[in-house]
Amino acid sequence: DHEDNIAKALAAFNIAISLDPNYGDAYVGLAEAQRKQFINTQSSSVLNSMEKTVGQLVKVDPDHHLLSYLKGELMANKGDYLLAIKLFEKSVKQHANFFMSYSSLSDSYLKLGQADKAEKILLTAHERMPNNIEILISLGALNFESGNYYQAIDYFSLVAKNAPNNYIAYLNISACYYFNGDIKKAILAAQQALNIQENPNVFSNLGTYYFILKDYSKAVKAFEQMIALNDTDYMNWGNLADAYLFASNDKYSDTFRQAIILAEKALALNPNNKTAISSLAYYYANVGNSKKSVFYAEQITKNDLGENQFFIAAAYTRIHMNKAALDYIEYAINNNYSIAEIIRSPLLENLKSESKYLQLITKVPE
Repeated sequence: DHEDNIAKALAAFNIAISLDPNYGDAYVGLAEAQRKQFINTQSSSVLNSMEKTVGQLVKVDPDHHLLSYLKGELMANKGDYLLAIKLFEKSVKQHANFFMSYSSLSDSYLKLGQADKAEKILLTAHERMPNNIEILISLGALNFESGNYYQAIDYFSLVAKNAPNNYIAYLNISACYYFNGDIKKAILAAQQALNIQENPNVFSNLGTYYFILKDYSKAVKAFEQMIALNDTDYMNWGNLADAYLFASNDKYSDTFRQAIILAEKALALNPNNKTAISSLAYYYANVGNSKKSVFYAEQITKNDLGENQFFIAAAYTRIHMNKAALDYIEYAINNNYSIAEIIRSPLLENLKSESKYLQLITKVPE
């Protein structure tokens, strides 16, 4: 169990520090365990604890080769991507074979909309560490984010070939098939991932596929299983709320409100979190607060990621601002977002009689 492993790591490194308060590697291990815990919980108290641990490392071992990396992770999780980039670049120079520095450096560039730089960094890492599975996963994820789903499948398939028990490979292959419009293959790949490990992300994917197929009872069941495994992620609650809404279950409103609470906490931690911003626009649209929905929607521009623009289109559709919704669909398509997702999503159903919608879904991006 991933959470149990993190808890054991936290306990072990705290014991090591209590036995030797000047043991630099113990602070590094504790900070990294806290980083993983933060990813799972998005808790400000966990991030604050990590910051304190890194502060102790500065005092105990100011020249530790992973200090720049840990400082970079702190800045990235606070949304200061420019400073994070400087710290990750320093870390790469200090430790050329430490994969996480490349991965986080690439991700920071991607957050700033610089996908070409992000890919170049990962390809450099792949040249230096050709057998590193995590690099292949990151290259697949980057191509996925950029809408290059076939290339992403190639990378994830290579991971599956080299590590047959890696559920993440099948999970991501599943998502790629979905965005390519092949839901049958998407479900099969998700079930392969589930056979290896029960994970909230696998149930999330399955719920999404059933939702797109308009089998809302199965979608609800999958999303409830997802929440049972991870109830701290606002996206999970938003997905469950959508399933409740389309299944005509009165729980949808309270579920959207829980998603709002968690998304606002995530945004407080990182004011540049575009996923939280676009999600909040959509969630507020679903609880009848058009003013807040538009407030958040206007913070997403044509230069942001297609997935965020899709959420804004869904938000505007929900509050009957079809012209604005169609503008964001156009932005998403221009940013290589999945046409299959746009065509099949129930969230955009009210746009499908619009002439501009029909024009957009047949448009091929240059």
